Amino acid sequence: MKTMSASLKKRFGSLYWQQFFLTAGMVLLTMLLLGVSFFALSYNYTVSEKRDEMNERAKLMASVSVPFLEAADSGQSDDQEENLMSMARVASMVSNVNFLIGDANGNILLTTDEQFVNKTITLPADVTQQIVSEGCYEGRTRLGSMYQLKQYVVGVPAVDSQSGELVGIILAVMENRSLMQMWRSFIGLFFMTSAIILLIAFVVSSLTSMRQIQPIREMVQATRAYGSGEFDVRMQDSDRTDEIGELAASFNAMADSLQETERQRRDFIANISHELKTPLSVLSAAAELLGDNLAPEKQAHYLDVIQTQAQRMDGSVRKMLELSRLETGVQALRREEFPLAALAQER
Repeated sequence: MKTMSASLKKRFGSLYWQQFFLTAGMVLLTMLLLGVSFFALSYNYTVSEKRDEMNERAKLMASVSVPFLEAADSGQSDDQEENLMSMARVASMVSNVNFLIGDANGNILLTTDEQFVNKTITLPADVTQQIVSEGCYEGRTRLGSMYQLKQYVVGVPAVDSQSGELVGIILAVMENRSLMQMWRSFIGLFFMTSAIILLIAFVVSSLTSMRQIQPIREMVQATRAYGSGEFDVRMQDSDRTDEIGELAASFNAMADSLQETERQRRDFIANISHELKTPLSVLSAAAELLGDNLAPEKQAHYLDVIQTQAQRMDGSVRKMLELSRLETGVQALRREEFPLAALAQER
């Protein structure tokens, strides 16, 4: 379990995945905020549009119901009932709204809702009172106990255009789930659009993150190569104009400096080896000759050669130590004036 956890952490803990998750999280958060705003606005818009439509339908039905309601008040509504019922059914089919046509007291005389046909129904007193006093009723209600579930109801008064007398009440009733179904169609469109946008955003984020992380991976590989002594590796993104391009150019400059330092180190070792090899060869040859029976003057000569070469080696070693101290800053560099002519004569 720990091995799997460490493997997942190593796999998804890279800069690429961090950048990808950061961008994806910002996109998701933005889409979530936009989604909440869209849900609220689309719901309010759907309800407002349907409310206005139901209000217009109810007013239209009220205007054509006045003759029937006036005739019903006088007990002579049979001739008007069939025509009004036909128009109400057509309007109900077109708008998916049921109409309740009642008198001024809230007694329902005609309805397109099949469950109330041939039944005596009276509207709640508060609904009737609000329509009479305010001229309109809007809201979700079960109309007392008429419906088991809440319905969206719009009510308007039917007024005689000539006398201005209230002759009836018209209700436009729509199931709440029908209203929600219209809203869900907007939501489905939003989710489909959001899925496409998120997919595009994830692809772009992945490509962008990969382009940003790839030079860093190349630098890691180059650093490992430098650690093994290979200084020929160079970054390929030095021509970019962003920060990655500047980093790549600096990285290549560092590689050039390291390569030059390595070349100087090898040359220095070769020169020092040559400087030390010559005195050692002379010392070895002189030591071998001293082992033979030589005349005293010859022995003195070879002893002088050995001493001279030893002093030469000692001088070379001292110079290397001084150079090392100067490079590390242990010994400060002293500046003095001296005659070049005298130095040339010594040489």
